[in-house]
Amino acid sequence: MKHSKKILAALLAAALTAGAYLTTVGAAAPGSAPAPTESSRPLAASAPAFADVPNGAWYEDEVAWCVAHDIMSGITDTDFEPETDMVRSTVALAIWRAEGRPEAASAAQFSDVEANADYAPAASWTAERGIMSGYGGGVFGSNDPVSREDLATALWRYAGEPETEAGEDFADEADIANYARIAVDWARASGVVNGRPGNRFDPKATITRAEVSAVLYRYLNKGSGTAITTNGGEVIALSALEHQAEGGSTVYYISDITPEAMVAVYDALEWSPTGKVAVKLSTGEPPNSNYLRPELIKDVVQGVDGTIVENNTAYGGSRAETAMHYQVAKDHGFNDIADVVILDENGSMTIPVEGGSVLRWAPTSPTTTPIWCCPTSRATPWQASAGPSRTSPSAWAPPRASA
Repeated sequence: MKHSKKILAALLAAALTAGAYLTTVGAAAPGSAPAPTESSRPLAASAPAFADVPNGAWYEDEVAWCVAHDIMSGITDTDFEPETDMVRSTVALAIWRAEGRPEAASAAQFSDVEANADYAPAASWTAERGIMSGYGGGVFGSNDPVSREDLATALWRYAGEPETEAGEDFADEADIANYARIAVDWARASGVVNGRPGNRFDPKATITRAEVSAVLYRYLNKGSGTAITTNGGEVIALSALEHQAEGGSTVYYISDITPEAMVAVYDALEWSPTGKVAVKLSTGEPPNSNYLRPELIKDVVQGVDGTIVENNTAYGGSRAETAMHYQVAKDHGFNDIADVVILDENGSMTIPVEGGSVLRWAPTSPTTTPIWCCPTSRATPWQASAGPSRTSPSAWAPPRASA
């Protein structure tokens, strides 16, 4: 950027803490991979009724929720088949749909995944992210039943492979595969996959569609129950959190998710930015997921005469390159409400920072502490002379933030 901009970050964040769940365009259930930290999505009041899901069944609400949020579907319009085993293709499909149907950087070449199969994009994306990578030799195992330990492992990987305490062993701990043990500990600690009577996990048992609906419901809503999960994957019991009577921030919630409510939230701040104003938001994943509807934020953005800003993604995909990123922003309608600027369209650089008090990074130079600015998937065209090469993996590590 040739000129500085002041970032209006709190604006949209305030609205996104609203009590009602905000659905993004084209995806009823967007997530935040690695691990979702979204607010609770309430059970749907009107989900399709299935003849084989009895009233009062232990899984009735969970099935209704997964179907209403486009995470799982019935086998037919009238049958869910709750006792049918889930297979690898349907588990991949459910996780992919929960994430908002993101686009993989490229189609995976699996011999047992037809290019036009409904789960083909899910197989490519879950393989690309290392969630379900296939068996090797170009085989995904599309129709193979999924065991309880494999489902725990897939969700643990989807959550970013968080560290967790080992906890008490199951009676059948020795039967859990080595690759799944941390995942099973995490699944139990976070309440995602529960054990069975007799303190057994039953790791090799297959898992039914009803059971998976319950697991996904607990996983995607676990922040609203008895624990919260941090961005780093740490599970913290609500009972362990002390109420701060004074000295802390105040958070307000609203249930009205409308353009008028967005303006009301902003007006409640009783603060107006000066100078050139940038509104930082996600331009979303193509074709239509994980972004705020332009008509929802239009009045606020135009009210502050803001410019929408975003960075190219560091994880590949259609927004890793500037030209395609601008096209995505245009396709999603952001150019219709404001100017759009990709902050690192001319490349990125490292900036040596001395005496930092908020962001601290272990020095890689005796005289400076570099901070990694504006990461992209492209090679950096120039570097600060005091810093190491960003392309050297041994020289760079993610920053550690501390107050």
